[in-house]
Amino acid sequence: MTQIKIEDDFSLDKVIDCGQCFRARKLEDGSFLFLSGENVVRIRGCGAGVYDVSCSLEEWNSFWNGYFDLGRNYSAIRRILQDKIRDECSQKAGHSVTTKEDEDPALSEHSGRMQSPAAEVPGLQENFETMNPSAASDFLRNAEQAGRGIRILRQDPWEMLITFII
Repeated sequence: MTQIKIEDDFSLDKVIDCGQCFRARKLEDGSFLFLSGENVVRIRGCGAGVYDVSCSLEEWNSFWNGYFDLGRNYSAIRRILQDKIRDECSQKAGHSVTTKEDEDPALSEHSGRMQSPAAEVPGLQENFETMNPSAASDFLRNAEQAGRGIRILRQDPWEMLITFII
């Protein structure tokens, strides 16, 4: 077993339950088994972002790190979205706020894609505009909490299609 540290949003339960992969299983002992192509890894959480993995560190870094999209900082993106939600709700309520993005230009690289979090989901913008700011903020905060820990898996497209159909 190799031990790795993941210092970002990462929930194995949410990854296997979100509907994007079909060859992963939670085992009776609480560990998780992931298969992709000819690659197989068993992962067990040890707490505080530490995991035991059944592959070498070289295999983890060369394949599984990319598979789980661990090169992208999801918690930073989530913070940007939280700031955008807070800003959008405050503007709607007639207030002005300073965001972490305003204070830290390094976070602004994502801002062009995320100007309106509600606009990212079809039909949500209209509902968002008719909600009072508190309800809109609560709705988006709950959605953000529900999705925290899900990673966008970098799966082989053919394998993903076939396993989805099966």
